[in-house]
Amino acid sequence: MNDTLARLRSALAERYRIERELGRGGMAIVYLATDLKHDRAVALKVLRPELASALGPERFLREIQTVARLSHPHILPLFDSGEADGLLYYVMPFMAGESLRDRLDREGPLGLEETLRIAAQVVEALGRAHQGGVIHRDVKPANILFEAGQALVSDFGIARAVDAAGGERMTQTGMAVGTPAYMSPEQATGSAADARSDVYSLACIVYEMLVGEPPFTGATPRAVLARHATDEARPVSELRPDVPASVGRTLDRALAKDPADRYATATDFGAALAEANTTAAIEREARRRRRGRAARVAAAAAVLAGLGAGGWWLARTLGGPPIERLAVLPLANLTNDPEEDYLVAGVHDALINELAQSGIAVIARQSVLRYASTEQPIREIAAELDLDAVIEGSVMPRGDSVDVTLRLVDARSEEPLWSGRFDRPLRDIAALYRDVSGVMVDRIGGHAPVSSAGSTREMDPEAYRAYLQGLFFWGRLTPDNIDNAERYFESALEIDPGFALAHAGIARVWIVRLILGLSGPEEAGPRAWAAVRRALAADSTLAEVQEVLAGVQLYVDRDREAAGPTFRRALELNPNGAELLTAYSNYLDLAGRHEEALAEIERALALDPNNPQTRFFYGRALMEAHRFDEAVEQYRGVLALVPDHSVTHSMLWATYHMQGLEEQALEEALTFFSIRSPELADDMRSAAARGRARAGYAGALVEIARLMTERAESAYMSPMHIARLYAYTGENDSAFAWLERAVDAGEPNAMSLGVRPDFEALHEDPRFENFLERHGLATSPDTAR
Repeated sequence: MNDTLARLRSALAERYRIERELGRGGMAIVYLATDLKHDRAVALKVLRPELASALGPERFLREIQTVARLSHPHILPLFDSGEADGLLYYVMPFMAGESLRDRLDREGPLGLEETLRIAAQVVEALGRAHQGGVIHRDVKPANILFEAGQALVSDFGIARAVDAAGGERMTQTGMAVGTPAYMSPEQATGSAADARSDVYSLACIVYEMLVGEPPFTGATPRAVLARHATDEARPVSELRPDVPASVGRTLDRALAKDPADRYATATDFGAALAEANTTAAIEREARRRRRGRAARVAAAAAVLAGLGAGGWWLARTLGGPPIERLAVLPLANLTNDPEEDYLVAGVHDALINELAQSGIAVIARQSVLRYASTEQPIREIAAELDLDAVIEGSVMPRGDSVDVTLRLVDARSEEPLWSGRFDRPLRDIAALYRDVSGVMVDRIGGHAPVSSAGSTREMDPEAYRAYLQGLFFWGRLTPDNIDNAERYFESALEIDPGFALAHAGIARVWIVRLILGLSGPEEAGPRAWAAVRRALAADSTLAEVQEVLAGVQLYVDRDREAAGPTFRRALELNPNGAELLTAYSNYLDLAGRHEEALAEIERALALDPNNPQTRFFYGRALMEAHRFDEAVEQYRGVLALVPDHSVTHSMLWATYHMQGLEEQALEEALTFFSIRSPELADDMRSAAARGRARAGYAGALVEIARLMTERAESAYMSPMHIARLYAYTGENDSAFAWLERAVDAGEPNAMSLGVRPDFEALHEDPRFENFLERHGLATSPDTAR
């Protein structure tokens, strides 16, 4: 038994029964104890002996009593304090739940809404303390505890008491109050702390909740403190694109080096955070940033216009380093009218597709959307995406015409290479895209593309607007938005029945409904084929039309041999389409050509590194190669972008299962099923707990399977999911019975059964190959490569 514990037990024997040590911090040792008078568990915290000896016990105890008067639902109360055999201690409730530190270590970054909920509760605690003249001085995740989901801030007493009682002696001993990762610059230099110091520390915690680590880290505490004093934190929006720029700006102010530049109180900071997450604030910030970027483009165009009618060419059109990778940054909407956002997004998407079809390696739209509301320097964007140049610009819709201003910027020097202004009627929008791609082909290299806007035919302006609105909703891929997309595509076709891309859009709607289980094959198949036939009749030379034809062949007809040549035709028309490469990789995977699939998805990822779908398929390809740790890294990257991406949780479950990590596997399984069937979430967790108590991990999965089987009598439950549960528990008879149901029901995911890594548990069963052959699911790679 150590000396401190023995002394405590002896000195406090009549009041507290010391059970065991719970942990050690920079200034105190924490013990679990029983308050004998009130028969309750408490946390008894004892100042480290070397620290206690540097303080005067009388003043320490006097100062800590100031804190004892604090009372608030989000402040952990102080029960008692005193001196025992020369040891200074104080007593607080024992919290059986976890701390924020525990949660972050377990889960990593939290969602935006959860982060702001926790921050708001901490703000309430700090605000109450600040009103009473109490500064915490050591706000950190370990001091934020949870009870019934509510945050409580602990240890208000120790930092104040140590700081007030120690005074100059603390400086002489080299001890500082606070934790380096969350310590304000003024605390690090020994200056007086006030409410703004707590604001800074809380901002560090909010930053960590969002991105997974504090704004400043280092090899030593001294290095961390130095970075607080000198470095600027990397903007949150760069690390978490889903965090509104308005929230990032609020954090930037709270992390200001000079206290005078921060929010004056925690309450002010909390109010600013809440306001920053409102729709109005998000839109204001987006408009402000768009105006800043658009102003730079317009200024460049105005200067170049002075060179005459051909003034949009710069003298520097030849020579200089080659441009091999390019990005078109999100275009500014100069009308500032949200109703025109769909048109601006459509022009942006079409320009990217046009350039990609010219053979230029251009980053896909999904991966540049994160830069829509940022003032991040071009050089930094280029470094993140490995670019040689960027195009930035603006769009000004004018009735039935559109004015587009663009400039090409060298990513290494940030010098303009070219700038141009294009004004075209919407009915001749294809000419605008051809003009831009023609300039880029001359400047960079490539070949003349087939226009993504619908070959060379003129289009009705209203039909084109409706089509772009359909694309706008299509990109969100939720059931309601898919319905909206279909309505706009149909509106475009009512105006222009020969609009090939609108017919292709209808086909995409039915393919995704089939894949997501929103429509059965008996309805989705004929609808998809009817739409794609009309698209082919209107214009079979478009890459988009060939891609959707391949999708119908693959997912509706399950005809891999027909889909292969069609995919390759689409790739001839658009060799650098990231989404097309991803779809082709999935086709190769279904055909059993795993190495080729991995190569194609790596090409797609290079062009679209921030697309969660691309990262998901890359993770799956790595998983099939049994490169499990790399697969998990990709899946975690997907969840950082889309936390509720259910299929990724499903594949994480499979990956952990194949690694034998049963605890992680079960948690991912429960998360997956909770997202897919939220109405069953509580019942599933209860069933899993019963099964686990009876027979561990396998027992938990069996109980989940039984629950889903019961519910399948009254509601749709995926037979594939139930089959997988049984396959993982070794109950192969039940697994095959449910696979038969999956095939009979026409589940599209059954087509991939022969190559899906989540069903490897059945591969050793002699019935498996027979099952695949009997249902035509065995891989049969096409020979025309």
